[in-house]
Amino acid sequence: MEQPCGEPLISVLTVTYNGRPYLPSLLASLASQESDFPWEYVVVDNGSTDDTVEYLREASTSFPTRLTVVDGSAKPGNIPYVRNLAADEARADRLVYCDQDDIVQPGWLNAAASGLSEHGALMGLIRELVPAGTAEAEPRVMNPTVYSDLPIVESCNFAVRRSVLESVGGFDEDLAGYGMDDSELSIRLRKSGYRIVGCPEMVIHARGTASPTKRFRKVFSSAQTEILVWSKHPDVFPGRLSWRYFRRELVFNLRSGLLGALKRGGVSRSAGARAVVTSLAHAKALGMLSLGRPIRR
Repeated sequence: MEQPCGEPLISVLTVTYNGRPYLPSLLASLASQESDFPWEYVVVDNGSTDDTVEYLREASTSFPTRLTVVDGSAKPGNIPYVRNLAADEARADRLVYCDQDDIVQPGWLNAAASGLSEHGALMGLIRELVPAGTAEAEPRVMNPTVYSDLPIVESCNFAVRRSVLESVGGFDEDLAGYGMDDSELSIRLRKSGYRIVGCPEMVIHARGTASPTKRFRKVFSSAQTEILVWSKHPDVFPGRLSWRYFRRELVFNLRSGLLGALKRGGVSRSAGARAVVTSLAHAKALGMLSLGRPIRR
């Protein structure tokens, strides 16, 4: 659908790495958005080794609005850096993030633009992407806190005013790797007095990580970063960096792991394994922190 001309009211931002298998679905869902205002699409590539960049450049010639492809390969794996670069390249004051493997739903763009006309930051609704033909009428909500006064921020469906993002320093580029950069941003936003408002009308469908190995790698990476976030905000997480706290957590998580392995206590194998992996990552990160070494290499 062709979009109105003029300076964009809103900039849609995506970071990508080897996203070629997923991007056609995302771009198709964005291209079908109906709006009566101009908008743009900015995609920052974090050093893809497949034909992602070539695909995007070709897609830009027929995309219904301006599609800008930005080289974000200077800091491989540093997702906060790429998110900040996307915001820097955007022309609009209203910014909305979606991930390369999302599919945005009808009305998503209008809901983001409308919400940002009243609020500084929004968290949209994330539903699980289910295979075509699945009988499930309404896919599972993956972030039920969107209906609360304190929604958990996940950057796969997050909207923010540029002025608000810049006032808190953007995403923290110390938090390279997977996970927690969006949660840490939400801490600074709230500390600065900004309210993050749940916006259930802003709906995406998100893919889960299918491979167990990849899932647990993400859990391990995110848990390491969690220690760094605790160290940056001791007022929010008092006592979390002590070995005493870690020992209590370790006992609880090992018990969860055992219950999961035995299929007892209502603990699934997946949840038990996640608990054990979290403690392993916390142990490594705490050790590096106590030695004065960087948590991430």
